[in-house]
Amino acid sequence: MTTAAAVRERPILFSGPMVRALLDGRKTQTRRVVKPQPKSEATPVFGPLYLGPDVAHESTSHLVWQDDPQSYFKLPCPFGQPGDLLYVRETWAIKNWSDRELASCGFDDAPTHPTEVYLGTPTRAIHQASYNNMVGDLGRWRPSIHMPKWAARIWLRVTDVRVEQVQEITEGDAWAEGVQIPVSESGGILMRCSPNAAGKAPASYLPLGRCFIGQPPLTKAELAISHYADLWDELNAKRGYGWDANPFVWVVTFEKAEAPRP
Repeated sequence: MTTAAAVRERPILFSGPMVRALLDGRKTQTRRVVKPQPKSEATPVFGPLYLGPDVAHESTSHLVWQDDPQSYFKLPCPFGQPGDLLYVRETWAIKNWSDRELASCGFDDAPTHPTEVYLGTPTRAIHQASYNNMVGDLGRWRPSIHMPKWAARIWLRVTDVRVEQVQEITEGDAWAEGVQIPVSESGGILMRCSPNAAGKAPASYLPLGRCFIGQPPLTKAELAISHYADLWDELNAKRGYGWDANPFVWVVTFEKAEAPRP
């Protein structure tokens, strides 16, 4: 007899720019490095792992590959399965201010600040991604990794999980990751120009159709993916998982969700 899996709640970290993309509705997908990585000669398979007719969660998908003919490795997605909830951890601080005080200092989401009663006193969480450069007595910003669940203002529901290598990303997926094309002061689209064949000329942003001789402008799809590759490297290259390494990644698609009731 199959037992339906309970909805699970897991934390997920996002940087300030990605939090703003979530709030704007531009980000509905994230890619995270699979750890450990399958060996280069392995052929990973992602899908339901049959655990037996009487075992709960038998439809939970795992990434499976063989390290050698005598053994195999199975890895569940650490960010959950479709239907599970994610609460976003972001840079935050504690402030015992009223909604009016928060709004007066430029916090555009003041009415939605999570509150936790501590020793009889309401304690509010404020979030750096919505901070509008008001330098006053705001207290100490705390790292996102230490943000408790009660302070989360963004909840996401997982709608799909799959595994691929990072360079398999499509144009549509790049937009879903929240990338933005830069624009000029006049509002014109800026295209990224490719380096020359020798790789000596740095990539640069110029108005559409005005790239250097011998450097054709990227297409819209190439531009979106190029932007995502830059973002990926900023976060992962120093850790050995850069774009050129083409690591296997968890691709998690989600939608906004309401915070569960206590």
